[in-house]
Amino acid sequence: MTLRSAVQTVLLAGFALASGNAQVPKPAKNLIDNGDFSAGAAKWTGDGKATVYKAELGNSSKTGSALDAVKPAPRPESSTPQPPPSTATPGLPQSSIGLPPVNANAEANRAYCINLSGRKQKFSQRISLPRNATALKVSFRARTSNGFLSSRSSAGAFQTKIRRPNGDWFSDDQKIENQADWQTFEWDYNMKDGDRYVEFIIEVYPGSGQLYFDDFVIEAAGQ
Repeated sequence: MTLRSAVQTVLLAGFALASGNAQVPKPAKNLIDNGDFSAGAAKWTGDGKATVYKAELGNSSKTGSALDAVKPAPRPESSTPQPPPSTATPGLPQSSIGLPPVNANAEANRAYCINLSGRKQKFSQRISLPRNATALKVSFRARTSNGFLSSRSSAGAFQTKIRRPNGDWFSDDQKIENQADWQTFEWDYNMKDGDRYVEFIIEVYPGSGQLYFDDFVIEAAGQ
């Protein structure tokens, strides 16, 4: 190999390496707006409401949810003068001495709550579909409250639904374990040609207690 050929080989290899690095795939976009309800119920329409989820007695809490009030341990007796008691509100995160106050809502994660009743309830969001996508991958989390009871426990306490612009829809009943921790639901939907948007719907069947929903992610596949 001549010197010129060697230089050309090195340059071509460097160009191929640089081109490969430049083609790093972008992370998939979540087609759902405000899927974690950090902005309350914005972008969602329905019968429930976005609320700060607090763990109930005997149940595990959502990671990062609002701090519950904790009874302080008794102070040991000491002759050393003690600082005056804090006037801060119990149960809220406090700042360290010399640091700015902590935002009470900084760790208050929200979820969407449906209070079950004698009728079917729902909430939904319309999503725009990217071109050339052939399927949607859906995932979210849900959990029950203490005292939760569904009229359709054996078939599924709620239903996931994709409604097309022409009124057709795809639906699937979803079972949920009572008194359990957050449970993850995942499923795929094969899109129809020509649809530029669909409506994503959760329908909850009659019952008592509450159902909480959180962390909705819908991604397009096949682009």
